[in-house]
Amino acid sequence: MVAARVAASRELRGLHKRGESESLDRWDGLYHVEDSRMAWAAIDDLAQQILRSGAADTLAQARADAHMQLLLEHCDVTVHLHATATAEQLAEQLAALPAPAASCTDRGR
Repeated sequence: MVAARVAASRELRGLHKRGESESLDRWDGLYHVEDSRMAWAAIDDLAQQILRSGAADTLAQARADAHMQLLLEHCDVTVHLHATATAEQLAEQLAALPAPAASCTDRGR
């Protein structure tokens, strides 16, 4: 019975992203507990360093920064711009673009 519940719950894993505002996205995820615990420890360790350095105001902010830093260290990001506005309009909107698409590679493993 327990093994069946564990197997069924593993099928629920996933990651979802939605826009929270013009400048923030919300990520909601369910992960295998073994992976989650190790990842959380890595994020929290780096977050503590970020917080001590003064680069974030709160531990939650530092964890978000650490999460992205750890993730992006293993990604090559390619930004594709498709201009549908004048050069002036594009210059004004450039700072408001959504996060770029990324392709991740397993570096150094």
